[in-house]
This record gives sequence, C-alpha cells and structure tokens, in this order.
Amino acid sequence: MVTKTSVKSVESREIKQKVRGKVDYEIFGKMTTHVLKTWTGYFEEVSNGSKTFEVRKADRDFKRGDRLQLMEWNPIDKVYTGRCLIVEITYYLPGGQFGIENEYCILGIKKRTFRESEFSKHLLIIEEDGKEF
Repeated sequence: MVTKTSVKSVESREIKQKVRGKVDYEIFGKMTTHVLKTWTGYFEEVSNGSKTFEVRKADRDFKRGDRLQLMEWNPIDKVYTGRCLIVEITYYLPGGQFGIENEYCILGIKKRTFRESEFSKHLLIIEEDGKEF
C-alpha cells in the first residue's frame, strides 16, 4: 500500500487535480492519465491482449481518449510489483443500465505501445515510502 503518497512524472509535471484522494494528471493536452491499481491476474490478461475492458467504480471523470496507467498489484502480498501498462480508453459505458450498478462503469481499452526511448515520457512514477519502483 502506498502510505506516503508521493507521485510525480518522469519529467516533473505538475499535479493538476486531486479527486477524492486519488491522483489524476493532466499531461497530454485535454487527455487525463488515471493511475489505477490492477490485480496481477487481470494485469496479465490486459498485457497479453485477451482483456480489452475494465470494470471500475465511476469515481473519476473517465472519458474516451483518456489514458489509464495500470499498476500491477499483488493482492496476496499487498505490494506493487513494479510493472505497469498504459492503455487508452476507447469506449465508456456508464452504470445504471444493462444490469450495471450506478456507481460502476465499463471502459473499453486499447493497449498503447511506445518505443522504449519514448516510454518514460508517458510514464508516471509512483513512489512507495520514498522508493521509486
């Protein structure tokens, strides 16, 4: 668990907003990058391309075109593994319809790929107790 939350981007971009204790960043024009914890099994399925959606609480202003930085989380050991993926929201289905509870949403996602030399420009680094991972 991130106890002393210190979040920064590689290029030290400013935090633009803090939403309900969760940090979001406005770093790509009108796009927002949302940093989200993702359990290991689900992370693997997004990574290999078999999972192209996320079911999430609608506690943020998710929009088509926004990016999600999925941080792999080991729920057994309760630690971040250090692996992350960047995906783009391609579709937003709000709750309150089709059996989806009001406070949840379905996000269609597409994995983003970057050249290794460009990846750090898009990655937000989270520090856990003063250590970057």
